[in-house]
Amino acid sequence: ATSGNHIGGTTGFIAPEILSRQSLPTPATDIYSLGVLLWTLITGRLPERPFTHRSREKELKAVFRVVKRCLSDDPRERYQTISELQQELMAIL
Repeated sequence: ATSGNHIGGTTGFIAPEILSRQSLPTPATDIYSLGVLLWTLITGRLPERPFTHRSREKELKAVFRVVKRCLSDDPRERYQTISELQQELMAIL
């Protein structure tokens, strides 16, 4: 979250548009943070920037595509709602 000249949040989980002060928090910034959380839960580490990953496992590739969309630098390319993200995740399971 932003307040005046201060940015609050956990390092590594803050969307790039918040860090660059180009946007106030939106659902897209929450989607970005959720993408970081998903990747961290799966791999045990924060995603590197820029976000890339090579995997031979079909399921991990599907998760990678979901996380990559969550971590898009452009908020318009991220899932626009949690419901949309949930549908993608449910399709993988």
